[in-house]
Amino acid sequence: MNDNKNQEVKTTVQVAAVDKTKENAEYLAKLDRSFAEYEKGFGKIHTLIEDMHK
Repeated sequence: MNDNKNQEVKTTVQVAAVDKTKENAEYLAKLDRSFAEYEKGFGKIHTLIEDMHK
């Protein structure tokens, strides 16, 4: 019985690691698309509100 519980925990940790890896890859792909758009001249310059109060 204890072996099954250990296997279940291990599987849950592995699934979480795979999910995290997938999320990271999707985020990096999104950044790549954003940088490519910026290099093509798309995008806007934004000023932080914090900077305006100096």
